[in-house]
Amino acid sequence: MGPIARDNLQPNGIATMTVSFHKFPPSGELSPFVRFYYSVDSPSPRPETVSNHPLGGVDLVFSLRGATCFRTEGHTSVMDGVFLLPLQERPFETTFDPDLHHFGIAFRAEGFTRLFDFPIGGLANCGVVIGSELSELETLRGALFRQESGQDRARIVDQYLGDRLHTVPERNPAALEVVRQIRGRGGNVSLDELCREVRASARTVQRWSRDLLGVSPKTYSQIVRFNTFLHRLRRDPVRPPLDIALSLGYYDQSHLTAEVRRFTGHPPGRFFRRPDGVSEFFGGNRTSLAVDSEDR
Repeated sequence: MGPIARDNLQPNGIATMTVSFHKFPPSGELSPFVRFYYSVDSPSPRPETVSNHPLGGVDLVFSLRGATCFRTEGHTSVMDGVFLLPLQERPFETTFDPDLHHFGIAFRAEGFTRLFDFPIGGLANCGVVIGSELSELETLRGALFRQESGQDRARIVDQYLGDRLHTVPERNPAALEVVRQIRGRGGNVSLDELCREVRASARTVQRWSRDLLGVSPKTYSQIVRFNTFLHRLRRDPVRPPLDIALSLGYYDQSHLTAEVRRFTGHPPGRFFRRPDGVSEFFGGNRTSLAVDSEDR
């Protein structure tokens, strides 16, 4: 690889790398299934790595230029073309190729399966290149490649998904409702409560969750609760974190500490000192973001 451009150097000679993210909203009829669309640009002359924690969603990504290396504990995937990032249970890293451009769809946890009727139950905690099973997505990728702007790409994808919404049958409404109940309650819901809501046995609800999401309802609830905690902490930074945690069903400080370590790989003190721009972009309301290497 060639030398790093001098314009990308800080005064101390350390290379500065920037990944830019931009977010676009879905249409109203798709908002129950799609959180947002987004573009990722990495103009750096060398690979760049971004860290994140489980966000409780499923991403479908179109590589328009460059490849991505996705790493979780014990698993590494190098992905190009059209690829899927199913639900994650652990912290993960994404390394972007130099001069990369991607366009992605951030689905709600159940959204991808609802719109594609594609099983992802055994795919949690990894990245998967989409092959001939959904060959039409390669055609869509070609259409996205020909567009000039992220807004135009979002419009094309939104129309495509809208058509699927009206043609793909809803296979198991009760299973979808389980996921919506967990998310609607901020993850603070028991298995017994879920069973009563959908009038199904615990075994059935657990099977639905694993088939639909790849994880148990308890694990998905914990992921949702952790992200709800982060969202409320950003929204009300003067409120004591433990007070927010207790309101969401955490037992005490040690319970919260264990969840932070589990989902971020760091103790709370270190995690909360880190800039959370990437987390806030994918999990919050931020619509654009430029992440420098020094912020990671």
